[in-house]
Amino acid sequence: MDQIDQKQLLVEVEELIRSAPQGYVEASTRHEWLGNVSALLASSLGGHSVVESFLFAMKNYGVRHKATSYGQIIVSLHEVRRVLQWKTKTPTGVVIGPGMVFDYFDEIRKIIEQAKDEIFFVDPYMNHEFVSKYMKLINSNIKVRLLTNSSTDSLITALDLFTKQSGIDVEIRTSNSLHDRFIFVDRRDCYLSGASFKDGAKRSPTAIAQITDAFDALLDCYEKIWNSSPKRS
Repeated sequence: MDQIDQKQLLVEVEELIRSAPQGYVEASTRHEWLGNVSALLASSLGGHSVVESFLFAMKNYGVRHKATSYGQIIVSLHEVRRVLQWKTKTPTGVVIGPGMVFDYFDEIRKIIEQAKDEIFFVDPYMNHEFVSKYMKLINSNIKVRLLTNSSTDSLITALDLFTKQSGIDVEIRTSNSLHDRFIFVDRRDCYLSGASFKDGAKRSPTAIAQITDAFDALLDCYEKIWNSSPKRS
């Protein structure tokens, strides 16, 4: 498939993710959406492991565990989107207006849901609000690293209670040399947030942008800061 076809396919995948049924919808609408997903994956990625995962999820969707299977279908679409973004070298980015706090939250949620192994947050201004907003979105099998500044008392208190309840593996380290806000996903993707995660779009416009060309250097930079920073508990 050539570059133009892949870019068009990426547009279609993103539209399917955007239009995914939420909550109760008519069966005909849900079935049409599932059919469109099935046709797209089969025609574009035949034999790919993503398709195998999708077909397995579809089989279970029709028999049992609908909520879990639907989640697997959404994950399959996100995987296809990432494959196409890599192939077409298409970074993602979005501008969010002042006061659009749910839109900001929803964009961060989409990034979090891409993780399979690890999420690494960098933000000098984390506190208990960060825990309330985002930690419950992370699956229990995902390792979480938080790099923030030294003023973390409310963060540590909230996180201690959360980890006791959820069992999620979380490690906090602190550094006074932080300025920007990043999310690293599976040591594979990186997103820059123009605002602190707890305050995104509350009063000012902001942007969330994927970092591609500088990814390796950026990850190396923050891994060095992480490795040289003290643990907090």
